[in-house]
Amino acid sequence: MSAYPASAGQDCECLGNGKRIKEGSVICLQIGSSTRYLARCERNLNNTSWKKLSDGCPVADISPRTAPLPSV
Repeated sequence: MSAYPASAGQDCECLGNGKRIKEGSVICLQIGSSTRYLARCERNLNNTSWKKLSDGCPVADISPRTAPLPSV
């Protein structure tokens, strides 16, 4: 009789912000109405969980273009 170790499937996912997120992906995780942080979906033993990477989430700061676009 051979025993094989149990292992999680290759297509592991976390549930975050109401969506399924693939293992290894990083998202801005919204907890409640005011708490947000950057987190990565990771596997711990045979379960997936969120690993907090930093408080808050990055925000793009795009200012409007002041110079006209060149004509082609």
